[in-house]
Amino acid sequence: MLRNPGIERFFLEAPITPTWASIFPHGDHVVLGRAQRRSDDTTPDPAEEADIVARCAAIEPALAAADVIEHTVGLRPGRPVPRLEAERRGSTLVVHNYGHSGNGVMLSWGCARDAAALALDQTTPAV
Repeated sequence: MLRNPGIERFFLEAPITPTWASIFPHGDHVVLGRAQRRSDDTTPDPAEEADIVARCAAIEPALAAADVIEHTVGLRPGRPVPRLEAERRGSTLVVHNYGHSGNGVMLSWGCARDAAALALDQTTPAV
């Protein structure tokens, strides 16, 4: 995460490969990505951070001089198909909506709409 030097537009590089660039401005900061590796290790890697900043700065030069606020590593648990279903446990309705891997932002609107519809459907039978 970098201090935002005035970036207002989101950017997402495609095609998506194990390393690609994404720039997500959020007011006073910008979230950059991306490197994908199969690991449960959330320890930041300084070389990976430098590579991400360099790739993003090649697209948006203002990022090259921006202050790094924080370096975090996120896990993106995935399934072959995201789980989106309702289950009644006694009198409680549980709506499952997970397993989107790195596609959560891309799928969020449609999945949220479907999950809300399931949450409002009171006809789900008890398990």
